[in-house]
Amino acid sequence: MEDTAVAVLKYKNGAFWVIQGTTSVYPGLETQFELHGEKGTIVFADSGIKHWKFIDSEEEAPHAEAFVNSSSDPGRIAEDGHYILCEDLIQAIRETVSL
Repeated sequence: MEDTAVAVLKYKNGAFWVIQGTTSVYPGLETQFELHGEKGTIVFADSGIKHWKFIDSEEEAPHAEAFVNSSSDPGRIAEDGHYILCEDLIQAIRETVSL
């Protein structure tokens, strides 16, 4: 499976979306999502909301339940996901070969 992936998407309105994912760096970090815009920023991760700020707003960040991640302990990653992907690949190859 992949070790590192990066994608940059550009919307019709000119906004960008950057997606990065990796399992090949040390130390393993928690999953984090960052939403940045001209009127505010939200950053949330496995451990909860890290940053919540909007222009002209004193609104508090909503409570988010933190969950345990496997980024620093690869042994905690469930193997089902890879198994399902590999089975799907095998099935696709079988269907293609039988055409």
